[in-house]
Amino acid sequence: KQMSQIGSGVTRLSWYTSCLTDNYLDVCSKLKDEDVRFLLGLREIYKRQSIAVDIIQIYVEHEIKNLNSHGRDKLIKELSGYGSRIASNFGLSNGISLSIALAVTRGLNISGFHVGKWTAIPVMATGLYGVVQDAAESAGRLKMLNPLFYHVLYTKKLEMMYFIVEPVLGHVIKDSFFEEDRVIKNIKDLLAISGVQ
Repeated sequence: KQMSQIGSGVTRLSWYTSCLTDNYLDVCSKLKDEDVRFLLGLREIYKRQSIAVDIIQIYVEHEIKNLNSHGRDKLIKELSGYGSRIASNFGLSNGISLSIALAVTRGLNISGFHVGKWTAIPVMATGLYGVVQDAAESAGRLKMLNPLFYHVLYTKKLEMMYFIVEPVLGHVIKDSFFEEDRVIKNIKDLLAISGVQ
């Protein structure tokens, strides 16, 4: 994996030669923007307790924000079968989304893994730059699959960190159009993928 990331980093660096010609200034501009956005995302990692929990919580909040009281009641009823892994603090304003995010990250044990991974950032520069390429590709996929959620993460400087949770959210991240049954199915699928029963 590290060799692959080094290769991606070298490739990405080579794309900067496009800055030398007028015909590819848009490519150059896009690369620079992604690099800046990645650095902003790294700063967010250090400011937050768990980037994985935060992104999943933001996703769930995004999905349920337009549910009316009937829809929220239906969601809570549907999730009641998940037992103690979903905390009973649904009454709090962000209780549902935080409970789901915590259950998912605990079920997959991804929060601890990624915190440990990022404490070793001064690895090899080209390897890290390969991570930037992976992050840019992941953010591009998100933008195509769910532009609204991409925009939510973009405003929070987190879209380039989506790659951290893409293995989980990538299975459910599609436009739900805030349709009640689709939203509930997406959240249940998210919990099922993470092994929460």
